[in-house]
Formats: sequence, C-alpha cells, structure tokens
Amino acid sequence: QPLSPPAIVLHDSSYRLFSEGTEASVGLEELAESGSNASLIEEAKTYDSVIQTIAGGSIILPGASEEFTLRLEADLDGGLDAALAESEISLVTMLVNTNDAFTGEKNIDISDFEINQSKSFNGPVWDSGTEENSETAASIPGPAANGEGFNSSRENDVNKVIFHAGVVSKDDGLSSSALTQAHRFDQPASRIRITRIQ
Repeated sequence: QPLSPPAIVLHDSSYRLFSEGTEASVGLEELAESGSNASLIEEAKTYDSVIQTIAGGSIILPGASEEFTLRLEADLDGGLDAALAESEISLVTMLVNTNDAFTGEKNIDISDFEINQSKSFNGPVWDSGTEENSETAASIPGPAANGEGFNSSRENDVNKVIFHAGVVSKDDGLSSSALTQAHRFDQPASRIRITRIQ
C-alpha cells in the first residue's frame, strides 16, 4: 500500500491528534479519506499545545522511507532538556488504496531521548470510522481506482476511530471491490524511527 504525504505534529502532552474510540476530527477525516494532510496541519496549528507541524509533500511507496527534521527551541530557564520534558510527536498517513484507513502513531514521548539516541515504533492501521469500507472504485482515491477522496458526509455508523480489520478485496469474495490481494496489508503497516540529533 502506498502511503500519502504524512502529517507530523510536535506538541506537548495535552494534545491528541486522535484517540481510539472517539470521533475523528474533520482534518483527520480528510487525511484518512483523501490522503491530503493540509486540513489536519491547519487544524493542529490552532492549538496552543502544538509546537511545530510538518506536512509531507510526496507519496511514500511500499518499502521506501522519508526523513523529516523537527526543531525544538530550548526553554529559557531549563535549556533543551526542559523543553523536551513535555514534548511528544504524533504522525499519520493514509493507506491510499483504502476507504479511510491510516497508519502512524500518537503521543510518542521524546522526553528521555539522549543525543544521537534512536527509537523505533510500529505504526498500527486505524479506521477513521468516517466512511463505509465498501472498497468500490468510486470510493477509493488511490491508484487502484482513482475514485472520490474526501466526502464530508459521514456515512459510517461507527463514526469513531477503531483498529482496522483489513480490506476484503475481490479475491476474497467481495465482488464490488476495486481491490485485489495485492492491496491487503499486515498490522502494523509502518515503521517510525526517531533520532535526537542535538
């Protein structure tokens, strides 16, 4: 599954990009349905708890990777370690050949990172709960179908972020699906590596 340009947010511990079992924001809905990170980034910027945002600019193909650099200003009283003490990172990206699936991680605590230390995290696949997982050509925005992306109408009775059960595909008996076995995905679907460089 190709991944959409990610949305990356550096924030304090009070911010939640999403929470399992709660309704997705409009910005997250748009990313999960269309792959566009613009609304989610603008949404994040309205929070005082958000320190920095990065909007990725390109699709990440299967097996490929992308690198981004976040900058955290040193606290005037306690230096960089004090600024790190309350800092977390959240990032999400859409699996583009799905209705509204996204992968990533939220509220990664970076307070105890030493200089040059790296940590890796698995990104589960989540269902934003904002669109039925019909898998029809009209509803899949990725190259498998080039259908509709974001639709503000929430047609899914679930309407909350849940762990994604996976796609069915036409190969597994859903005749109306635009997807094949090549579009199935494992859990987790992404790997996130964070390194403190200063």
